[in-house]
Amino acid sequence: AVVVTMDADGQMDVADFDSIVAPVLEGRAEYVKGSRFEPGIDLGAMPVQRRIANRLLTRITGKVLGLRGLRDAHCGYTAASGRVVERLGSIELYRSYGVYTSILAAVLEMNAVVDFVPVKALYGEERSHIRPVDLAGLAMLLTRYGLRR
Repeated sequence: AVVVTMDADGQMDVADFDSIVAPVLEGRAEYVKGSRFEPGIDLGAMPVQRRIANRLLTRITGKVLGLRGLRDAHCGYTAASGRVVERLGSIELYRSYGVYTSILAAVLEMNAVVDFVPVKALYGEERSHIRPVDLAGLAMLLTRYGLRR
C-alpha cells in the first residue's frame, strides 16, 4: 500500500503523482518527499519571500535532523509505504505548519529509506497564511529535535 499526501492549497501538480509514488512502488524508498527546489524546476512564480524563507528553514531542518542534501523540507506532496503509515499512526505528530518536519523526523527515526523527487509548484494569486506564530512553533519544534540528537 502507498499513501500519498497532497496539500489542499492547489499548489501541487497532479501530473507529478506517478513520480511521487514510483520509488515506494518499486521498493526503492519507504517515504518520498516532493522537492520544488531541484535543478530544472521553474520557481519563477514562487514569491521571493517564500523562496527565501523555505530555503532558510530547509537548511536549518536538514542540519537539525542530520539529513544532508535536503532541499525542500516543507513540501506537502509525499508518499509513504504501508509500514511507515502504520508506524506513524502511533506517533503524536506536530499539528501545525511543522507537521512535515515532524513526519520526516519520525520517518528518519524509523530508519526508513527516504527519497526526494522533483515536483512542480503551482502558484497563482493566493497569499501565504503562515503567521509569525507558525514560524515560532516550527523553531521550537526544531529546537526540540536538535536537543534530542
